[in-house]
Amino acid sequence: MTDHSAETFTGFGTKAIDWFRGLVRDNSKAYFDANREIWESEIRDPLEALLEEAATHFGGDVKLFRPNRDVRFSKDKSPYKSSTYGVVRPETSAAGLFASISADGFYAGTGYYRMATDQLERFRDAVASESSGPVLVTIVQKARESDLVIE
Repeated sequence: MTDHSAETFTGFGTKAIDWFRGLVRDNSKAYFDANREIWESEIRDPLEALLEEAATHFGGDVKLFRPNRDVRFSKDKSPYKSSTYGVVRPETSAAGLFASISADGFYAGTGYYRMATDQLERFRDAVASESSGPVLVTIVQKARESDLVIE
C-alpha cells in the first residue's frame, strides 16, 4: 500500500461516477485497461488518501480491496467489481471504518462486521437501557435529520 500520509484527500475526480457507469455497461478487461488511468487517478488514489487520513486521525491500518473479482466459482464471470472500497482497521478495536464508491455514489460507514457474543449482549443491553437507549435514539434522529442513512 502506498503511503499517502503527505497527500490530502480533495475529493474524487469528475469522471469517477461515469467511469463506474461505463464499467457496469462493459465489464471487460478491454474497458478497464482503456480507462485504467481514470480509475487510478480519480478513484483508487483519492479513496486511498481518504482512508489514510482517517487512519491518521483514528488510528489503524488501511486495506484497499482489489478491483478484480474471483470468478472461479461464480455464474457471473464479469472480471471486475462494480465498486471500489476499502477499510481502516483500528489496532485496538474490532469496529472499522468503511468507504466505497460506485455508479450509485459514495458510501461510508463504521461498525462491527460481527460482534462476539459478549459484545452483542452488552450492545443490546445498552440499547434497551433507560439511560443510554434514549441518548442513542436522539443521536440517530439527528443523523437522519442530516440526511444520513442509518442501517
